Amino acid sequence: MSEDQNQHGEDDQTEDLYPLTRERLYELAWSEPMLSIAKKYGVSSSFLARVCTRMNVPRPAPGYWTKVECGKAVTRPPLPEARPEDELQWDRHNDAPPRQRAELRAPAKKPRKIQRKQKRPATHKMIAGAKAHFLKTRNPRYGYLRPYKWILVDIIVSEKGLEQALNLANTLFWAFEDFGYRVTYSTPNEYTNRPRVDEREVPKKERDPYHDRHWSPSRATIVYVGDVAFGLTLIEISKNVEVRYRNGDWIPVSELKEPKTKTYGISTTIHEDRPAGKFVLQAYSAYAGTDWTMRWDLPSNRNVSNLGHRIAKELHAACPEILAQIERVKIEQEKRHAEYEEWKYKHEQERLEELWDKANSNSKHQLSQIISDWGVAKQIESFFLELERSASDLPPQKKALVSERVKAVLEYVGSPDAIAELLSWRSPRERMDALGESLPDSVSSPNKSA
Repeated sequence: MSEDQNQHGEDDQTEDLYPLTRERLYELAWSEPMLSIAKKYGVSSSFLARVCTRMNVPRPAPGYWTKVECGKAVTRPPLPEARPEDELQWDRHNDAPPRQRAELRAPAKKPRKIQRKQKRPATHKMIAGAKAHFLKTRNPRYGYLRPYKWILVDIIVSEKGLEQALNLANTLFWAFEDFGYRVTYSTPNEYTNRPRVDEREVPKKERDPYHDRHWSPSRATIVYVGDVAFGLTLIEISKNVEVRYRNGDWIPVSELKEPKTKTYGISTTIHEDRPAGKFVLQAYSAYAGTDWTMRWDLPSNRNVSNLGHRIAKELHAACPEILAQIERVKIEQEKRHAEYEEWKYKHEQERLEELWDKANSNSKHQLSQIISDWGVAKQIESFFLELERSASDLPPQKKALVSERVKAVLEYVGSPDAIAELLSWRSPRERMDALGESLPDSVSSPNKSA
């Protein structure tokens, strides 16, 4: 088999493998070991396991295939329904495939707490290990932590309020989970509707949009109420206080210890917004184009778990509005897409019309040139042949000389090859084909353009 044939066969085999759907991956995962499937797709088994996780496809636990070989009874869980964040297909050779997602469905009419068979851990997965990452921070210019890690729970907080904020978030997240509302990170590049944070207790005027004073995570913190995604941000409220410049930093005057001895020099004080130790939870619609935001105060002297249950119910009640906004955005996007397609079609037709006019003009010019060259050549030939005939009465010696000169002129001028010239002529359609362009609708489908 030649190299080209072998390459063609590999391409056909690759086309059969991709795109890999959830259903196909599920069947493969429970029909042969992950190592052999991964080899077939040219990836590692650990990479393919991550694909299973992204697509929410259950896979056999370690030791499963050993039990199968020994004839022991094994169980195969069903393929769960796709969640909103689950990918529906995967293609290794497509760097940025379209993220095909399941359609959003409205949650149950009434939120209900779920009965758990197993005891859950004290710390939610979103909170576990977060404290150490928050403390590895850039210079907190306005008192708020700005951690280096980008994939973290969405909390705007000072170092002093960090412990309380993490406890509040942990309690709230478990309160949401009591209703089966999953709290997790958004999928990469999926939700981009996180509003800018204004932590001020009493906002007076809009801040400079190009100067963001707060850290923001690369992936939003999401709670799924059924299929509907709400973004969550826990914010420590700021208060406007007087600060004084000391030792290279601006320190709240209330935290300064005045020196016993008198100091000389300029002592400058200004007013800035600084963390005040009070917290609010901000929830927002995580879908681009929608506009829904709500805040709840989180007092430290109340049962936050009960407040979390109430917030969960209010999020549930907001789902119809979010779904309606998503539908409006979808209709608007389809309208804009249709307008864009119409604009693109119009400009493409104008471009093709311009090319067609140019091709038409060139074809006419080439044809005119062939006719003109042929006419000039024939005119010259006729003139000299007539001259030669008029010299028939001359003496033989002079007649021979004229004939010789006429022959030399005709050889010099030449005679155009009309057939070759005709064969080299190209019609406007042939010129468009040579450019790899299609014909404008006014030519290919006159009725359509009319």
